[in-house]
Amino acid sequence: MTVSKIKLTMIGGFCLLVAFFCAKDIIAKSGWPQVPAEITAVTVECLMESTQHRIVYKTVSSASIPCELVEAFKSVHADKEWTVKQKFTGILRVGAGADAVEATMDLNKSGGREPQVGDKLVVVQNPAKATQIERAGMTGTRVMLAAGAAALGALLLVPRVQAPAAVVRQCRGRRLAGRQCRRARAPGGRHDRCGVGQAGHPA
Repeated sequence: MTVSKIKLTMIGGFCLLVAFFCAKDIIAKSGWPQVPAEITAVTVECLMESTQHRIVYKTVSSASIPCELVEAFKSVHADKEWTVKQKFTGILRVGAGADAVEATMDLNKSGGREPQVGDKLVVVQNPAKATQIERAGMTGTRVMLAAGAAALGALLLVPRVQAPAAVVRQCRGRRLAGRQCRRARAPGGRHDRCGVGQAGHPA
């Protein structure tokens, strides 16, 4: 087995592994009920990342800092180019009445708008652990990821069907003979190498 085939096999196996865990997660969370939630607090951090490419490898530096320190951070580490991404973490009041609990969840911007205290949303909640929540509507994304990973893994791992060597040689021989016949035909000749006369009668 060549090095390229080993790499393709490893990538295919990894894709199938990703598909397996995605499917397992989908099944585990398919029974989680949807409950209303309200954001009671939001914290914002800035994720700093710098990638430097070398000849045969690359190095990635990252840090999580308060957003008000971004410019100072860039000044101290001016030898690198930094990209900045905001990370929003919310404390949510999940459920209603006496059964309500507080839980923490990562939040995202919605249409360019930052999440705010008082925003209401729907989450799915683990019945066995009330503080474990997740934004509703993530199942479709996981299904697409699992299906894509499974398809790619199967494509990389299914062996290619190769024609026997004798059949390949026979086909090549026929193509070569056909080219020689076409080159051998002359407009003024009575016979050609293909054994057919000028008028199309056998020689």
